[in-house]
This record gives sequence, structure tokens and C-alpha cells, in this order.
Amino acid sequence: MIRLKTLEEQKASERELALAQETQESLLPRSLPQFENFRIHAFNSPTRYVGGDFYDFLQLGSGEWMGVLADVSGKGISAALLSSMLLGALSMEFHSGTQPQEV
Repeated sequence: MIRLKTLEEQKASERELALAQETQESLLPRSLPQFENFRIHAFNSPTRYVGGDFYDFLQLGSGEWMGVLADVSGKGISAALLSSMLLGALSMEFHSGTQPQEV
């Protein structure tokens, strides 16, 4: 009986991690900026289902592009949540017109 409950809990945990992985992947850019003489390639491969690493490219009001690359300490869901909050905060700051050096 105890072993069965443990298996059920393990399956539920795996479903939660898979959902967290999908959520984290949805935060990454679907397309990358294209430039005449410069190509950008990017990927994210967490050690576990989810992690705290992320990247993004934001076009500033001036037409310039800003690249963001971050490695949030830790692994798992807590690092992924922190990175998603940080990505949201950065995006909001850049889109509100705050100068890059101030962000």
C-alpha cells in the first residue's frame, strides 16, 4: 500500500515537472532576430526537466537590439520560477523606455 502511494506521488511529480518544462519553454523566444551579416543560434537544455537558465532578445525603442543571457543559481522549479520573474521584470523595464544602462 505504501509503495503504491509512492508510485502515484512519483507520477504526479513527473506530470508537474513536465508542465513546468512546457511553461519554461514557452518563455523562450520562438524566433530570433535576423541581421544581414550576423546569425544568432540559441538553445536551452536544462540538466533536469527545468532550470534557471534563459535567454531573450528585445528590440529597444531606438531600434537597437538587446540580448539577455542569464544563469540563475540552482536547479529545478524554484530556479525556473525565479528566472521567469526576472525575465518578466527585464522585459517590462526595457519596454517601458528605461535606458539599458539603468536596467
